[in-house]
Amino acid sequence: CSEIRLPLSPVLSLTAAHHAERRIHLLWSVRTPEDLYYNDVLDGYRAASGGRLRVTTSVGRFRRDDLAREISAEALRTGAFFIVGSSPAVLANQRLLRRMGVAGRRIHQERLM
Repeated sequence: CSEIRLPLSPVLSLTAAHHAERRIHLLWSVRTPEDLYYNDVLDGYRAASGGRLRVTTSVGRFRRDDLAREISAEALRTGAFFIVGSSPAVLANQRLLRRMGVAGRRIHQERLM
């Protein structure tokens, strides 16, 4: 199989389960625009969320400046963060969030091969 669609799957499941009752800001980075294969699903969740779901996508990794624009100071202090991806990507994003002030206990991760 030439396509691997796993990285968003765990977070997509959480989004599906909670988009109508919790505030969620999903940040999804992909390698190419063609990798944005769940956009229609996310658009449906967003429409049904009553304004609770926000989705931000990026072709290429999010950088610190991107996250500083996208994540409020309140969310950095009180939010729960779920990172899914390859081990290097997860570790890099975890370090970045910690440097931005997110407590380690509020960062949850799933490393994929």
